[in-house]
Amino acid sequence: MTASRAIVRKKVQEYWPDDVDETMAILDRFGDSASANVGRARVQLAVLKLANGSCRAPQDYVDLAIQDYRDVLASAEYPREMNASHLARTDLSPQQQKQLETIRKLDRQQYLTWLQQSPQ
Repeated sequence: MTASRAIVRKKVQEYWPDDVDETMAILDRFGDSASANVGRARVQLAVLKLANGSCRAPQDYVDLAIQDYRDVLASAEYPREMNASHLARTDLSPQQQKQLETIRKLDRQQYLTWLQQSPQ
């Protein structure tokens, strides 16, 4: 699933139905108006996932994304891999490589599931 402005707006409406415009304005602090592209939407979705419905969190995660958007993307899209510091090497054994591949598949699946689900 490709990140888009429509998906970002849908997620905002799910988590903050009473504050859609305000939350979109907070998200739009990341990137400039001319960069309303897939990369921007991807980072905005990562912000929303990490915020998990918290009122203040989108602002905090946008601030983090402005500093280094990769931190937000990695935490939202690859949470297991970010916690698997023992696999953050280039000299992995075949067994460790397989473990890393499994973690990446699980991370991808959890992210896609989040995109498709409404908050509880």
